[in-house]
Amino acid sequence: MASFTFSIRVEPDRNVMYMTQNGQPRAADFEAVKTELRRAVTKLEPGFALINDQRSLEPFDELTMSVAKELVAIMDGAGASMVIRIVPSDPISMTKVLRALVTAESRYQTIRVSSSEEAEAVLAQARG
Repeated sequence: MASFTFSIRVEPDRNVMYMTQNGQPRAADFEAVKTELRRAVTKLEPGFALINDQRSLEPFDELTMSVAKELVAIMDGAGASMVIRIVPSDPISMTKVLRALVTAESRYQTIRVSSSEEAEAVLAQARG
């Protein structure tokens, strides 16, 4: 079990947020993510996109999953138009996480890709 780390950066001129998550989070870790996420969305306009690199994210327990669903609600409430999740090419370890997040209600489009380059290409195509 690797300790959890994350980073969030925003590019207001492009209306894009970038998040990277590594390791196995606990509920308290995602509480910290919630705090930073709330700060970050204030720098963006409704219709923003999130590119979330989860290639090194490890599976987590049900309590942590309930907090993860709150992250979805924050993004939805802030007006995200799409979330592009970068997941491992063989996402077996992410299956439980992805299935649970699908049950979190959101109005934004979620796309799964396997690289940063693919994420940027999807974003460029979506924005025409």
